[in-house]
Amino acid sequence: MKIGKIIFEWTEEIPPTSRVVDPLGIWAEHLYIQDEFTTGITSVTRRARYYTLLSYYFYERFKRNKKTINFDKLEKLLILAAVTHHGWNLNVREIQNVFDRYTMSNKWNQDSDFFDLTPKIRNYGYNYYNRQMERLKCVWKTLDNKIIITTVCEELASTLEGTPSHILESDKISREDIKKIQFLCPCMVKKNEKERSILEKLFFGFIRVENEDWVIDYEAFEKFMSAGGIKLTFNYPPKDEEDFYIMRRGSLLLFLKIIGETTPPEDKFRRYVWDAVYFLQNRENAELIKYGKLEIFRYYWEILHLNVYYLYALEKLLEAIQYAVKSQNSVMRNELFEIMDLEGNIEALKEDLDIKKDTITLNKISEAIWSINKKDRTDLTVEFNESFVYDRLEESSYEKILKWVFLMFSLLSCRLRQLETSIIRESSSRLYIKNLFSPEMLNIDLASFGKGLINSVINTHLMESMLRWSDQDTRNWIFIEEDGILQYARLRPFEARPRDNRWPSIRSILEDLDFLETSNKKIYLTRRGEDWLSKIEQT
Repeated sequence: MKIGKIIFEWTEEIPPTSRVVDPLGIWAEHLYIQDEFTTGITSVTRRARYYTLLSYYFYERFKRNKKTINFDKLEKLLILAAVTHHGWNLNVREIQNVFDRYTMSNKWNQDSDFFDLTPKIRNYGYNYYNRQMERLKCVWKTLDNKIIITTVCEELASTLEGTPSHILESDKISREDIKKIQFLCPCMVKKNEKERSILEKLFFGFIRVENEDWVIDYEAFEKFMSAGGIKLTFNYPPKDEEDFYIMRRGSLLLFLKIIGETTPPEDKFRRYVWDAVYFLQNRENAELIKYGKLEIFRYYWEILHLNVYYLYALEKLLEAIQYAVKSQNSVMRNELFEIMDLEGNIEALKEDLDIKKDTITLNKISEAIWSINKKDRTDLTVEFNESFVYDRLEESSYEKILKWVFLMFSLLSCRLRQLETSIIRESSSRLYIKNLFSPEMLNIDLASFGKGLINSVINTHLMESMLRWSDQDTRNWIFIEEDGILQYARLRPFEARPRDNRWPSIRSILEDLDFLETSNKKIYLTRRGEDWLSKIEQT
């Protein structure tokens, strides 16, 4: 009975709400740089006000021992403040990334005299930001469950002390009292000068240890504002806390530098950041960007982005295999090579690059690209570069994707040799970038390489899915295999996406802190952003 149940569950189609996360299990091996360089900032921690809200909660609840306060009520007050402050327009950009605003607004009648604060929410703010409060040295819990509140937390909490106590103690809030809490709207951080001042020092690393406590380093900040003196050197791998917050500091300043140089369109800002980091160029006009003291930070983000390109190519191949299997309902593995037209893709690639030889390798492709580009290092001016191939990958069908995967791998293997690969960690995974791009693999004939690659992607996904199902009861599989036959197993297809997910969070936090602004659908530095950036560019 148990075996039958397992077989049934394994072959059962996945509900549409089920997500596929890291389907090859290799994100951690390739994306660690963005986590190390943005401690305290994640893909979902996109509003500065949540950091303040949590500081206020912990300080009020644990330091002052007020038993009536709870975080879900605070979060609901923030939601109510946000939606009322913007006339119940839930789609305005000022309240983007306010968690649960749709859920709660459906439970409230905007014409009511009182608004109920008892409906349950998921505490997204608490769940997503809680760990980051520790990383920012505000508050944390010890192994014996003791709450540690720092002076940084106390100062940040004090900026929200205007919240009336009777509102915190009530399960309902009147229309009249709503006016008293609208300052909680996340867009109001710009109006709260004290809060913004503390947050900017926190994110840019103007903090220090004093008597086993963490405090704002006002002396270092004043020195920076008066003379531009600021520490931008760090150890890698990081040895202590100071290294981590200097790495975050440099990354935030790097982002300001890129925005200042490119003023990117709002809907394409990530591609502008990509090209500025990877090619050192303005996507708009291909002009070279000189980073000065920020070059060391850009270099690490270039390594990160090489990995982003690599993961995207691999996951697009997985997506293509998915559609190839789906097109047949079920298929023998060896039939995939013909369905995905492996030989046809190789011939098309040889024609595009004018390669006359019958047998080609990734190294031969690299030589042909170099001959066409006339440059050792790709940039935005050459015929074949990673950005160009990324666009082709994005739009390719499963029958035509292999050509672009091979091209991307050839380009990335060249860039990998040009970088300090000791920074890139080691792994035993067959699909790890340094293993797949080893000298031996780069010299295998492309037909054999392609077959091995497809089989490795399938095997890795199946193994990762089984491990997650066994360890976490997570249904993460895209297709399954029985008796050598692959079967499609999802109701909603998996879609590959680029995995650099810090830039949107950095952007929204810096907007909250008045370093950036959006006008006419383009992103600009504010005067504050220009002023801070000018400090580090002083000689």
